[in-house]
Amino acid sequence: MSMFNRALESSRNTRDAGVTLIELLVVITILGVLATIVAFSVAGLSDNAEDVAKATDAATILTAEEAYFAANGHYAPDTAALASAGFLSTASTLNNKILISADGKRVLGAGNFPTSQPLASAFTTGPRLLGASNTTTPFTFLASDFISTHAPVQFFFGSSTSLATTANAPSNTDLLFASADEANVLSVIKSGDAVAGGLGGTCTVDGTHTCPGIGATKVQYTTGRLVVFSCKSGGATLLASPTCAAPSGGYLTGTIPTTPAQIVARLQASQSPAAPAVPTSCAEKLSIADPGGTLPLPAGTPAPAPYGYAAYEALTSSGTGGGGLTTQQFKDLHNAGCIVYGSNVTVAQTNVVNGTAHMALLPKSQVVSPFGNDTDNWTTVESALHLPIKQWAVVLNHGTSADQQLAKDFLAYLLSSQGRAVLAAYGYDPVA
Repeated sequence: MSMFNRALESSRNTRDAGVTLIELLVVITILGVLATIVAFSVAGLSDNAEDVAKATDAATILTAEEAYFAANGHYAPDTAALASAGFLSTASTLNNKILISADGKRVLGAGNFPTSQPLASAFTTGPRLLGASNTTTPFTFLASDFISTHAPVQFFFGSSTSLATTANAPSNTDLLFASADEANVLSVIKSGDAVAGGLGGTCTVDGTHTCPGIGATKVQYTTGRLVVFSCKSGGATLLASPTCAAPSGGYLTGTIPTTPAQIVARLQASQSPAAPAVPTSCAEKLSIADPGGTLPLPAGTPAPAPYGYAAYEALTSSGTGGGGLTTQQFKDLHNAGCIVYGSNVTVAQTNVVNGTAHMALLPKSQVVSPFGNDTDNWTTVESALHLPIKQWAVVLNHGTSADQQLAKDFLAYLLSSQGRAVLAAYGYDPVA
């Protein structure tokens, strides 16, 4: 072979080897891309499979609970009890909490919830959400699960009117306002502090003027209930609220009141002097949250504490079980110290626990929880004796857009099936 031919052949071999190497690099690159796609797909399948497994496990738990109830007349507190009784093969590792309705008659769901009741002080970082006092325990309970998949949030709880004032302050940076008085929420909207867009819904101000867009973040997320509460002699230790320590005035004895009418009867029987035209004192006292200085409140006027105003309505209602007081009689009892005001519902309950008062009209959420219900110390008040206690919330247009989205996400979580189940376990009624 000539030198020219050998050079030509060498050039061909070199060119062929170069093409082969490029092809290999292309193939390797394509395989790498495909491997990445497959990896992400498998990861998604894994996540979906875990979700399906949790849902299937929860359904099995609920079926086992119904079988347990049929055999025992009450529901099991957890899956370990179901397993011990032979209704499950083993305790669940996927769903760590079973939620039972406040009346103990329904299983609401099973999921990954805190194994003990959280404290509000546990949430000290992230955007701050404002909540009326009655939401303290359910909101902090829900937040334990919420922050596991979202950024941290923290809370500030107080009376509805004081929180509305806070939300309207020029320097305020809070992201959500939840109140049991729609007038307070509307006051925040009218001040221009609400976010538009996000959740759907409607909004009117003063019953006639619409606020387009803002309704998207103003929603009724649940309805509250009122209960008669007391620390009575021999009462069980409270599970959802502070333990009833032996108050200085002593526990209630005898027939314990279960209706506003029976509360009024006990107050009047303990008046001094006996059967006065205007009482000066009472041996037994009732505690409620401050219903407002002007009673009855003018239409559209926010109540300082909506549950306190509902208590006033029940005590002055002429309906079956209602207190039947006139507004003046109610005021006389308050002026005599027979009806004691708390700045919010938590203070109203503390008045009974520490012995300042003997009875209270409180939100049901103060005395029940997913961890157990102290049925020995409270009775639900007929809802017909007061206006519906609708719980409203609105997202505030403070902070960054990311912070506002986090507040929207938390409100959406309240409206989710899991959020509704928790609220029901705390004694709230669902909304349509």
